[in-house]
Amino acid sequence: MKGNYLSLSDILTRRWRTFVLTGTAISLLVAVGYWLQPLRYETYGVYRPKKTEQREINKGKDSDILKQLDFLDKFLNQIFLQGSAITPEARLIKDDDNLQRAIQSLNILDHEGNLASPRSLRRRISLSSSDKGQTVKIGLHDPDPARAQQIVDRLMASYVERFGAKTEAQAINFQSLIQPQIVNAETLLKQSQQALYQIQLGSEPTPLAPSEKAGDQTLDLQSIRISAQQQLSTSSGELSLLQRELETSLTDRKTLLQEVIALGKVRQDTLNLLLTTLDQPRDSAQLQGLLNSLEAKTLDLKKNLTVSQSIYNNFLEDQTSTWIINSSQKSTVSVIAPATTPDTGYRPYKKWFLGLGLLMSLGGGAIASWIKERQDNSFLSLADIYAYTKLPIYGVIPHFSNKARRFQLLTRENGGNYPDAYPAFKSAENISGNLEVASLGRIPQVLAFTSTMRKEGTSLATANLAYFLARQGKKVLVIDANLYHPQQHTLWNRPQSLGLCDCMVGEAQLGKTLQRLHPNLDLLQAGYTNKNKDILLNSP
Repeated sequence: MKGNYLSLSDILTRRWRTFVLTGTAISLLVAVGYWLQPLRYETYGVYRPKKTEQREINKGKDSDILKQLDFLDKFLNQIFLQGSAITPEARLIKDDDNLQRAIQSLNILDHEGNLASPRSLRRRISLSSSDKGQTVKIGLHDPDPARAQQIVDRLMASYVERFGAKTEAQAINFQSLIQPQIVNAETLLKQSQQALYQIQLGSEPTPLAPSEKAGDQTLDLQSIRISAQQQLSTSSGELSLLQRELETSLTDRKTLLQEVIALGKVRQDTLNLLLTTLDQPRDSAQLQGLLNSLEAKTLDLKKNLTVSQSIYNNFLEDQTSTWIINSSQKSTVSVIAPATTPDTGYRPYKKWFLGLGLLMSLGGGAIASWIKERQDNSFLSLADIYAYTKLPIYGVIPHFSNKARRFQLLTRENGGNYPDAYPAFKSAENISGNLEVASLGRIPQVLAFTSTMRKEGTSLATANLAYFLARQGKKVLVIDANLYHPQQHTLWNRPQSLGLCDCMVGEAQLGKTLQRLHPNLDLLQAGYTNKNKDILLNSP
């Protein structure tokens, strides 16, 4: 029962363990929620926008100003998520017209199977300035990195077609034509290797070597069959597009196109052979021959893919260098770098989760501490005790973890001067003074100390008050009536001897059982009789 309520600071001081444990638990839950998010991949591309504000820079004079602008730009990027130096012309890459072109050309669908809206695509696009605002980096969040690269390249190509030179746009379109062939060939290579491994594992005791296994993801044969059928249905159209591009392309692209066309033909043959092998019964006599043919065709696909990748990477490096060299005029709208996707993903809303976890842990810890305090009916002050018991309070006994050591400090010569013993000494002094005032100048002849539970400090309080009164010149006799758990002989560092029980049964005389502890202080121990102590306490 409490007579008053504590402030929030007092509650947190008293219940700091509840506050820390609750806050930690909430923080862990928020952290688990953050890590349960699926990984996202952000694809980046860099372009030079139309009419980006620029000025000639004097490096020697303006170096300090540039450093400050860079710091301000990064700071604003962190707060507002978009670059501070992005012009309205640069933001046109995200307008409805440009987004609608990308959606229709790439057939971007939403979760319901319909064409995505420009608004839904715009939400996943971020813009940030770089190179002192002369270039802009466009980022797209999408779980499919290959599709994200196509979308970013398509957006930059459409932007360049509207506002800039046509050669860069054609280069982006060319890359959008070549890159899917490389990606599809890589996918087919992994699927073919996986199918060979699973079929041979089920039909022969010796499977393929570990080096021939497909990548990290294991697909079942049914999934491989469906994927192969989808690729085969579009392979003829893709080869036709490549053939038309070869007839009208520039000289520097013909070699790459020829290799990609050869790769597409080998890929088409591999798809046909893979589907034939998958449809063949396991007990068929022709199965082994088909497996050997598929394994040889897979090796050919791997060789062609390696050559095509090498030529395509060299083409990208040369093309990027050409763009950078030809962009000496800073106002030219162009693509600086095609879309790329990092190998490692990330989890979004990191700052939101950090802020939410901090607020929830602090608020939850404070609420839990307040509830714990409200449910606690213990006394907080002497006024609470008096309001509940209606009894006078003569003093407060301090709590000591080691009663014997604290009492020994008090009983030394000039014990009150020891800092460790001061609380006990002061408590005994207060109790003695209050008793004397309450008794009109005279301390009662008999004082009884009792408690409802063990280890509440009754024996220690008795010894301290007795020692204090003895030092004041009063004659004191300490009687240890704790028959079940006597403590006085331990506190006074005396061996257990005859005492109260022995005198009550007539086995000892009172005068011979008293022990002198101080010139004015004697002790009567509880004794160690073996008779039933309940009978002794109830005897007349």
